[in-house]
Amino acid sequence: MHVAVVIPARDEEKHIGNVLSTIPEFVDRIVVVDDGSRDNTAKTSQEC
Repeated sequence: MHVAVVIPARDEEKHIGNVLSTIPEFVDRIVVVDDGSRDNTAKTSQEC
């Protein structure tokens, strides 16, 4: 069985790193959906 997590995010640059770091090890795939952020949410989530 595979487990995926989808995280909708908008203007969450300050928080997305912390959110991603708390996802359990058994999760196989993480998808962050950046919904038109005006900050660096997408870039920050890719760096994590």
